[in-house]
Amino acid sequence: MWPIDLSQAKGRNAMGVSTNGILCYGFRIHNEDGDEVEGESPEWLTLPGDDDEESMEFEDFLANLVGLREPDSFDKEKYDSDPAYAQTWSDYWAKKRNLEEEFGVTLVEHCSGEYPMWILAVKDCDHVSSRGSPLSFGQGVEVKPEWREKLAAFCKRAGIEFREPELLLCSYWG
Repeated sequence: MWPIDLSQAKGRNAMGVSTNGILCYGFRIHNEDGDEVEGESPEWLTLPGDDDEESMEFEDFLANLVGLREPDSFDKEKYDSDPAYAQTWSDYWAKKRNLEEEFGVTLVEHCSGEYPMWILAVKDCDHVSSRGSPLSFGQGVEVKPEWREKLAAFCKRAGIEFREPELLLCSYWG
């Protein structure tokens, strides 16, 4: 187990300027030419059939991967007045939010909000330290053997090129 108190860690995209340190176990995302993806989303996040190459969120990518579809066109009035309709949407959102936990992976954005770079990482080893809030790792950092297998299995299922994972320390300026 990690000897880390994450209670002081704040989100990567807090309001104002954040300068966060991120420690994760995973690998950097590369494009089909073998270059590290810089300044744009990974190509596998591009919406299918979208000529404008708009990207989807990682959460939406996972939902597509498992065949989780939105119930129907969202209607705010119906949501506010029909408990069954509201429950259907609430269940959908809960399932979608839990997919990262189920797969055990996350997509880490680093570098900056204006020039993002990406790491596919194990969810259990994605730690953020905001400026002034150091994280303690005791006398060492443990890498669990099952983490590599989680990443390999996910990449195989998602059709993403697997690269040998490692502990990565990166930063985010946003």
